[in-house]
Amino acid sequence: MLKNIEVLVLIFTILISIASLSRIFFPVSWLEVSFVNESAKCQNVKVGDKITQVGGKIIGSLEDFREALENVKKGDFMPIVSNGQPASCVAIEDKNLGFSLREQKTKVLNFGIDIEGGTRVLLRIISNTTETQTQEIAKILTERLNAYGLSDIKVLPVSEDLIQIEAAGLTEDDIRNFLIKQGYFEGKVVDVVTLTNGKGSIVFNGTEIQFEISNETIEILNQTFNISEGFYLDGIKYEIVNKTEDRVIIAANVFTAKDIENIFTDVQRNYIVRYGDGYKFVFTIQISKEGAERFALVTKGQPTYYSGGQLYIRPRLVLYLDRKPITELNIVSNIAGEPITTPSIEGWRKTLEEATLEKLRLQSILKSGSLPVELKIERVETITQTEGKKLFESTIYILIANLVAVLLLSMIRYRNLKISLYILMVAVCELIIILGIASSQIVAGIIVILSLILVIVYKEVKSLIRALTIFVAVLISGFVVIGKWTIDIPTIAGLVSVIGNSGELITLTDQFVLEKKKRIEESVEAGMEIVYNSSTLLVFAMLPLAFLGLGSLKGFAITTTVGTLIDLLITRPAYVRLIEREFLKKKEETVS
Repeated sequence: MLKNIEVLVLIFTILISIASLSRIFFPVSWLEVSFVNESAKCQNVKVGDKITQVGGKIIGSLEDFREALENVKKGDFMPIVSNGQPASCVAIEDKNLGFSLREQKTKVLNFGIDIEGGTRVLLRIISNTTETQTQEIAKILTERLNAYGLSDIKVLPVSEDLIQIEAAGLTEDDIRNFLIKQGYFEGKVVDVVTLTNGKGSIVFNGTEIQFEISNETIEILNQTFNISEGFYLDGIKYEIVNKTEDRVIIAANVFTAKDIENIFTDVQRNYIVRYGDGYKFVFTIQISKEGAERFALVTKGQPTYYSGGQLYIRPRLVLYLDRKPITELNIVSNIAGEPITTPSIEGWRKTLEEATLEKLRLQSILKSGSLPVELKIERVETITQTEGKKLFESTIYILIANLVAVLLLSMIRYRNLKISLYILMVAVCELIIILGIASSQIVAGIIVILSLILVIVYKEVKSLIRALTIFVAVLISGFVVIGKWTIDIPTIAGLVSVIGNSGELITLTDQFVLEKKKRIEESVEAGMEIVYNSSTLLVFAMLPLAFLGLGSLKGFAITTTVGTLIDLLITRPAYVRLIEREFLKKKEETVS
């Protein structure tokens, strides 16, 4: 049994790879919440939840969902099972629970945007940054895209001043109006102060403080400050926004992006309503205790006025994004001087779609935090599904042509169908195993661990070069174990490269056919030495591409290296065992 261990290992890896890939023919689908109406009256139902029952009826398709709603009337209470937990909704209209579903299916193989279609963006950082800062910017952009609900996101720093983004469903309008915005958030209490001969007063912590202002300076609490720089009271910065002869607008900075702790998404604090001839959106944010205390100090004891039967303080709370006001809120007198932690952000747009999009953009920016630098669009490339499909089909034809070329070349050289089929079998097996690894991180982990075991069993570490080659190959292959492997055009190019490496089998076979060695063991050792030397050059050539993150070349490097590891420890030893058996058989026939 141990004598044929190489062949058994190959059969085992082929079987687990095929088992994983077979899930393509048995897809698992489910229904997922894609949209929740602002007026929905639901409990424990949110976007992304998996819905399995509505009104006691098990639903497995959109048709089942429509049938479950067929007899639902406005105001009906409907029990729901969401993510395996009890939930419920009250119908807002006939046949309408206030949320929509979409059908989702498990993805066995993840394809890149150059195959499935999407947008590729190259962003340039407008300042000098370190590698660490570039990684932080990439992290913020990833959080924004995730919060925005986009799928198949890939954010990759390609140099210290360039970041590449790939995402399905991203438009150039999205990029300009929310993705590359710095997202510098500020909350300011803004007051208009009347001046008499250049003198006025502000209120801080319930105390009136006099000041005198000129065109260049402001004097307050016996200190003089430049107008352009503002001044500080108890660590809170005040800015001079505008000044005329008889009045001055002063803003106290009470909130920054660092003070945002949460953005509420429940329907009571996150909604859109019809307002005038358009739509008003509202969502509530949670501010830190320190920010709330600054708000209390600035608003305490402020002068008040009546409007619409409500008592307000004179200053207003203005929320800014990238130094532009996005919301102006009147401050009710009974909360002035109190540490308010949940201010609301409001906005208005002409259509429901525009209001929904703008609310989502603002929430995404605030949730992800502000970018430390300015970004500009270097290049935007949109790939349609049709273009991606054509490109994919072209590369598949190249793969098939490569396999045919390997078969023909080996047939011409050896004029032996069996040997030629063995060589073709190795190429096909490598393709199956690589795709099996791409389909499952479990399969990838099994094969990487198996490779390490085989190094010991086969006693392959016969020199430092071999040891380093195997170590680097395993290290790079680890990428597919710790993260999902996306199949894109560079990855398929790597598969073509792996098939091309089947030419080494001809070198190995030559040791048996042409060298006429007396001992088969010598033929095997001489052939494997040539193979290892070639693989060493290939693996070390892929090393910088894999770890320096040189854009899409990383996929090519990983595919080529994984193919080399499989080749060295799984397919090549099995091929040697099969070809060795073939020549021993011929030798015995010749002797007899």
